[in-house]
Formats: sequence, C-alpha cells, structure tokens
Amino acid sequence: KIMNEVKVLEQFLSNEQCMELISIAENIAVKYPKSPYVLLDSTGIDLRFFGYDSHHCPSIHSHLREVQPNGYTDKLVEKMNKLFHNWYPALSRENLYMTHIYLIKYDMDGDVLHPVHTDDSQYTLNICLGKEFEGGSLYFCEEGNKLVSQYEQIPGTGIFHKGYLPHGANSISSGERYNLIIWFGSIRLFTLFDEMDIDLHHLFYQYLDVTTLVQLMMTSKKYCETIKNNTYLWKTLATNMFFEGVDGYLSLKQEFMKIDKNSHQQRVLDEILDTEKMYLEQLTIISDQFVPKIVEEGVLSPQNSSRLFGDIDNIIAVSKEFVNILENFVDNAFRSTTRYHQFTKACMSIFSYIGGFYSSYVLQYQSIKSEMNTLLRVNTRAKEIWDSIDTKHLNIDAFIIMPVRRIPRYKLLFSEIGRKDNELSEITQPLLSVLNRNCEQINRQLVEFENN
Repeated sequence: KIMNEVKVLEQFLSNEQCMELISIAENIAVKYPKSPYVLLDSTGIDLRFFGYDSHHCPSIHSHLREVQPNGYTDKLVEKMNKLFHNWYPALSRENLYMTHIYLIKYDMDGDVLHPVHTDDSQYTLNICLGKEFEGGSLYFCEEGNKLVSQYEQIPGTGIFHKGYLPHGANSISSGERYNLIIWFGSIRLFTLFDEMDIDLHHLFYQYLDVTTLVQLMMTSKKYCETIKNNTYLWKTLATNMFFEGVDGYLSLKQEFMKIDKNSHQQRVLDEILDTEKMYLEQLTIISDQFVPKIVEEGVLSPQNSSRLFGDIDNIIAVSKEFVNILENFVDNAFRSTTRYHQFTKACMSIFSYIGGFYSSYVLQYQSIKSEMNTLLRVNTRAKEIWDSIDTKHLNIDAFIIMPVRRIPRYKLLFSEIGRKDNELSEITQPLLSVLNRNCEQINRQLVEFENN
C-alpha cells in the first residue's frame, strides 16, 4: 500500500536547474548569514522568505524576489497538478498548492542523515539536487518503523508521497547532498472563501465536519479566529456528534484538545512577543530620548554616555531582530514541526549571541544604577529631562535592571510552549538549556559581585 502512494519522478529537474538552485542557496547563505531562515543543514533554508512562493502562499519578504527565476514555483506547481490529476483521477477537482518550500543540505561536517519522521503536509515532493555523494537513500516505514521500501537519491529525481507516511534518509558516507523539499496542501473549497463576505463564512462552516474545520483553521489566521470564536458552531457540532455515539464524541474531544493546545501555544507566543516589544520600547526611551538630550545639553559627556549606555544600544539592536523573528513566526497560523525547529534555532542564536553583552552588563548595571541615581539627585537639569519624557511611570532603576530580569522571564515562558505538547517540549529543550546557562551565569556573576 505504501509503495502505491510513493511516486518516483525521474529527471524531474535538469542538471542545470539543480545546479542553479544549489548556487542560489549558497548565495543566500553568504548574503544573509544571520537570518533565522538561513540554516544550510538538515533544517534548511526557508525559501518562502526569499521570493519562492505561489499565489496561495505570498512571500513575507517580497523585496528579496530577485533570487527566484521568473515564475519558477508557479510553473512547478502547475506541472505537479497535471501529474497529480493523472495519478488520482478521482481528485481531478482538487488542486495542489504550496505550503512550504525549503532547501536542505547533508555533509560529513554536519547532518548526515534524517531519522524517521512524518511531514506536516498532505503531500510532499522531495527532489535530490546533488552534488556528489554516496549513500543517503530515502526509505519508508510502516508503524513500528518496519522498513517497507527505499529509493536511491539521484540528482534531478523527485519523490512524491503523502505527508503522513513515516520516512527518513539514511546516512551519507561521503560528499554532500542538497535536496529541495516542497510541501503541498490540496485545495478545493478554500479558494472560494477569499471572495466570500465574512458573514457568509459562518453559514458555510455549519456544513463542514470537524476535521475539515480544523484543517481550514490551519490555512489562515483569519479563518482560525472566526471558526474558534463561533460558539454556536461548536455547540451544534457537539450536539450532532453526540448522536453519532461514543466514537463521534471522542473525535470531537480530540479536535478540541488540538485547538486548546494550539491556543495555549498562541497565548504564550503572544506574551513573549508583547513582552519583547514592551522591553524594546522602554529601552529605546533611554537610548533615543534621554541619553541624546543629556549629552546635547552637556549634562553627561559623550565618553561617560558611551561607558554607561554602550551595551544597551547593542542589546536594543538584538532585541529588534528578536521582535522580527517573533512577529514572522507568531503571525503565521500554520506552524509545522520544522518551523518550530527553525524558530527554536533562531532564538538559540539570539540568546547565545547576547550572552556576551549580558556578561559585561551584569557586572556594570549596579554601578550604572548608582551613577544615574546620583546624577538625577544632584543635577536639576538631568531630573527635568527625565521627568519630561514618557517613562511609563517607571523609575531609572526599573529601566536599568530590565535586561537582567529578561532572561529568567523568557526561561519560564519558553518552557510553557511545550507544557501541553511532548514533541514541542523536546524541540524547545536546547533553547531552554541556553537560557538556563544564561540564568546561571547572571546569578553567579551577581553573587561574585556582591561578595567582592
């Protein structure tokens, strides 16, 4: 059965197309080395953020479109739909649309294999691009990871399969291999929704089953909100499914649990984003409003300003990047396991990077606090400037200690993301380890400072 659901597409891409995609990926990695969406390993470069999208999956970073050959993804999706309709005539009224596209790399210095997993897609297209390598066959399993079939990876050859099939990639024994991975959804009803008035959506929802409703919620944040908040709809579904017996009731309960889990994650992510935005706004008050005025009026020399507030400017720069990462992730209603891996790696990079800032800042913030309190107490003009800006009713101490209190708060919040999901708990564990190390470092330095 599994073998019937796997389609091998020989010479799907030419050698020139494969080399062009590899070149584009390598250029992106060089051009955007600090981007959280550029991870040239088995996690992959998320090509949607660099112009590779389709009509149903618009690019967030449209200004990066120059990297895409003209109409590449639309032509590829069109080609796949022709094949799809030939393979599955009964689904001729459905069309594939791209939900995710990324390029991954395996080499002897990094990831050499991919363990058994399933994809968060209805269908997956896996295209081997090259370069030169040995080993690394793609295999499919039944439940219990019993091997059913495996396929040699040949540059230019694509393997199309249903996303729920357990599969993995064996270890390469030499060289390096690039693969282009594309996830598809199947679209039938959903294309009509964008043309419908929102009030009509609620009428239409009543004719959909629970599974379809949940799938629809995953396609758009707008649909997610309108469906989730439709109390009458869920009451009706509960009543209808009750009369279908125990199985129907349990099915509804399971879907509710999924929604509750996603809602919990959404609340935590929203709180992290709101916290970071507030933190950035408050530190920016010092950096943009208070410090320039006291330097301009000669209350504080440029040298002392740099000594007292230099690291705050660096932390603000990193905070802006963190807000950008959070907004791009939080605003996307469809969060696959792969996207959570990418998000976690990006956050780890952020908190590892600012570790150096915090090491010096923790040792200085007590003296900064003391000097600033003395300045505001003895210098009338400094106090007038401080009182003239919108400090959100916080005193100078609260502003200065904010970076130190930030890490323990995020440790608690990120641990909440995986509280209702064991898989996400494992994914976020490396990030929590980084935050734990930062917390321990802060506490250790504070103890040493107080003892000295």
